[in-house]
Formats: sequence, C-alpha cells, structure tokens
Amino acid sequence: MKKKIIVIWLALAAFVADAYSQRVNLSLWSPVDTQRMDTIGDTWFNLGIYSRMNQLKGVGVNVFSSVVRKDLMGTQISGLTNIVNGKMKGLQLSGIFNVNGRSMQGVSASGLMVINGNNTQGVVCSGLINASGNWMSGLSATGLVNLMGRSAQGVLLSGMANVVMGSFKGVSIGGLANVTGYHFKGLALGSLANIVGGNEWGVALSALGNVTGGTMYGAQIGILNYAGTLKGIQLGLVNCKSASSGFQLGLANLNPDTRYQFLLFGGNFAKGNIAVRFKNQLFYTILGLGTNYMDVGEKYYASAFYRAGMWTKIYKDLSLSGDIGFQHIESFRKHTQNGIPPRLYGLQARLNLEYMFTKHLGVMATGGYSWDRYYNKGKNYRTGVIGELGIILQ
Repeated sequence: MKKKIIVIWLALAAFVADAYSQRVNLSLWSPVDTQRMDTIGDTWFNLGIYSRMNQLKGVGVNVFSSVVRKDLMGTQISGLTNIVNGKMKGLQLSGIFNVNGRSMQGVSASGLMVINGNNTQGVVCSGLINASGNWMSGLSATGLVNLMGRSAQGVLLSGMANVVMGSFKGVSIGGLANVTGYHFKGLALGSLANIVGGNEWGVALSALGNVTGGTMYGAQIGILNYAGTLKGIQLGLVNCKSASSGFQLGLANLNPDTRYQFLLFGGNFAKGNIAVRFKNQLFYTILGLGTNYMDVGEKYYASAFYRAGMWTKIYKDLSLSGDIGFQHIESFRKHTQNGIPPRLYGLQARLNLEYMFTKHLGVMATGGYSWDRYYNKGKNYRTGVIGELGIILQ
C-alpha cells in the first residue's frame, strides 16, 4: 500500500514539474531554450539572452531581445528590443525600442522608440519617437516626436513636435510645434507653432505662431496668430482671422473688415512721420517712423512709435478717433551730449479729427500731449502739447 502511495505521489510530482517546466523559458538564444518553438501555451517566467515565446503571462528578462507571438500580460524587460505581436498589458522596458502590434495598456518605456500598432492606454516614454496607429489615451513623452494616427486624449510632451492626425483632447507641449489634423480641445504649448487643421477649443500658446484652420474657441497667444473664424481672443504682434467675429489685440490686427491706410503727417514734435494704420470696425493700431524729433539739438534724432485706439464716425465722411502710444526716440549716439541723452521714450495721447474727400484720400488734424522720459531715470525729460496735420492714403 505504501509503495502505491509513493508511486502516485512521484507521478503527481513529475506531472506538476513537467507542467511548470512548460511555463518556464530559459533561453540562451532561440531556439536553444527550455520551451519548444511550437509551444502553444503560456510562459510564466522567462530569462535569457534572446527569447521567443507564444504568450507571456508573467515576467520576461532578456539581455538583448524578447519576442512574444501573441499577447503579453505582465513585465517584459530587454536590453535592446521588445516585440509583442498582439496585445500588451503591463510594463515594457528596453534600451532601443518597443513594438506592440495591436494595443498597449500600461507603461512602455524605451531609449529610442515606442510603436503601438493600434491603441495606446497608459504611459509611453522614449528618447526619439512615440507612435500610435489609431488612438492614444494617457501620457506620451518623447525627446523628438509624438505621432498619433487618429486621435489622442491626455498629455503629449515632446522636445520637437506632437502630431495628431485626427482629434486631440488634453495638453500638448512641443519644443518645436504641435500639429492636430482635425479638432483640438485643451492647452497647446509650442515654442515655435501650434497648428490645428479644424476647430480648436482652449488655449494655444507659442513663441512664434498659432494657426487654426477652422474655428478657434478660446485664446491664441503668440507672435503670429491665425484663425479661420475666431470666437475668443488673439494676443500677438500680428493677429489674422478670416471672419470678423472675436477680439484681437496686437501690433497689427487683420481681418476681412481691416482697412490699410498710409499716414503722412508732421507737427511740433516730429517734423516728418510715415505710418501704416490697420483700421477695423472699432479699433485700430498704428506703426510708424518719425524724424527730426522735437528740435532737441540734433537733426538726425529719429523715432519709432506704436499707437492703439478707437474711432467713430461723426457725420458721413467725418470721424473722430483717439489713441495712446509709445515712442522710442533715438540719436544714434552712445553718450549724453550737452545734457541731451542718447535716447528717450515718449508716452503720448492723441485726439484726431479726420475727413475723407474720396474713398482713397483724406486729411486729419491732431491734438494731444506727450511725456518724454529718460530710460534710466524715473522722471520726465520734457512734456508738451502735440499739434499735427496730415494726409490719409487708403
């Protein structure tokens, strides 16, 4: 009886050991391993140099590379590459790249590249490129480019660019540019540009420009801003929109209602001035240059100025406008001479009465006040009343 029990226990132990041995893959270099290449079961533990498995449900650690024919549920760590033909749920770490043929849920980190063939949910980090073929939900961080084939939800961080060919909801931060093919909802930060082919809801902030091909609902902040239709605000040096709705604030605000006018005028402060005015339905801005400023003792004193204001029509072709402005006054000398500093700045306020004789020609008379101040002192150099006459060319 005892012998029968011992035989049964030995047989059972051999069966269990054989079963567990089928779950363990110790690999020198595939196919030199403890699991046959045609194994259709699961691998619970893998340790080797280069391994190939049917399906990994557990932990796999390899010096060079690991290839899973079906799905991964667990942890896959390799010195060079991890490849999963099916689904990945868990953690992937590699020195060069991770590739998932269908989808990824969890964390995938690589020194060079992460590629997910279909869907991505979780955290993706690489030194060069993160690419998801269909959609991404979570955090994607890379040193160069994030690519999403259809849509993304979450946070995209890149040293160079984030590109979403479909829709995006979340925060997109690119060192160079953020590009969204269709819709964008959230916050876009790009050191160079934010580009959205369709509609945008949220805030777009860049050092150079923001472009929204459709409708912008929110704020664009950059040197150059463009929106097909603006339902929000643009803040920048040059703001442009194809429709007249929304609010623009910048050096030049351009839209279908903008009238471009050249101004030639002179007065008791600057004898000769030339400027361009961007005149909209209510607001306008002026950029210009002047010379022989204020008879301060040097004929070549010059000025550059920017003014912003509002205007209203009084009667037919007669209108009244008012603006405030900043003026830089330059002598092109390095040092103060005869008590006159090499440069000053002016704060000015004006009221203008304008009359258009024709559609393209008009005249204006201006009265105002100027405070000319030192750059390096908290006091005025000179103040005075401004009187000017000029011509308007449209």
